[in-house]
Amino acid sequence: MFVLVRVVHASFQIENTIEITNDGFAKSGVLIRLRLICTELYTGPETNDAILQLEAFRDHKGSVANVRDTADIAMLLVSR
Repeated sequence: MFVLVRVVHASFQIENTIEITNDGFAKSGVLIRLRLICTELYTGPETNDAILQLEAFRDHKGSVANVRDTADIAMLLVSR
């Protein structure tokens, strides 16, 4: 998982989210687990519009493929 972040106490939030998700997977018998690959501070604009925020997230890296890099998924955490 590649995470692009712009939040206060991002490290704790990321670790907590992964832990809660993996716990839910385990309790449900799902045989996958999330593992953090890297994080990057996103310095672009924030907006209350989810679509515009995701487009800015993608544009920051140039493409969806660049956002994911080698990860299977990417996550955007914002401060609002």
